[in-house]
Amino acid sequence: MTRWFRHYTGMMRDEKLVAVAVKSKQSVERVLWVWSAILESASEISDSGRFDLDAAEAAYFLRTDESDICSIVDALSSAGRIASGVVVKWSDRQYESDKSANRQARYRERKRQETAGIGENVTLSDVTVTSRDGLVTPPDTDTDTDTDTERSKKKESADAFAFVGKVIRLKHADYDRWKTSYPNITDLKAELTLADDYYSQNAPKDGKWFFQVSQWLKKANQQALDKKGDMKFADKHGNLPGDPYYGVDY
Repeated sequence: MTRWFRHYTGMMRDEKLVAVAVKSKQSVERVLWVWSAILESASEISDSGRFDLDAAEAAYFLRTDESDICSIVDALSSAGRIASGVVVKWSDRQYESDKSANRQARYRERKRQETAGIGENVTLSDVTVTSRDGLVTPPDTDTDTDTDTERSKKKESADAFAFVGKVIRLKHADYDRWKTSYPNITDLKAELTLADDYYSQNAPKDGKWFFQVSQWLKKANQQALDKKGDMKFADKHGNLPGDPYYGVDY
């Protein structure tokens, strides 16, 4: 999996994407979001442009119907941008020179040549390399890769998540949004724990739990709201009509 991919120049003004918007009867902004999500997926999978787009999850993020996402995907296929789950001409836009493995190989070759004595008065150091003309040049330490590693560690740290379960790992922004969207759930973390326990035994398809958990919380929120409505008719002991002790003074 790679952490970066090339965003090609002109994508935001791509006339073919405008044509996709017209054909699918969706906004250009929505088409750009879906196309970017497809490119990001292809970068993550790193298998010659193969991608995996969850239409239901995309519909949730864009606050639209799943059929709208499917219409965009179909239009992208008709436009020749994707085919059979693969981004067309992916390798033409993503170059081998972008990969850290190649940078590391070039760095190792330079170090091998330096060790073999190519060039006069070459001093090897973990920090600098001094050549015969006295110039100090920092070695290629693959800064991009180091930065990616540090960023990955930060991302995976417990502080980056508001809730961490066996399956569910929820970022603070999503947690706060769900807390606002489902205000009738008095203990959101307790409800997330119930959902996490369930999905740890009943794994979601392809491991994509976000949309399923959102629906879980939506149902729990409605149940809590209904219960609040029912409690208006409860007696002083909290018994509801139909309970055997309803209205009994004890």
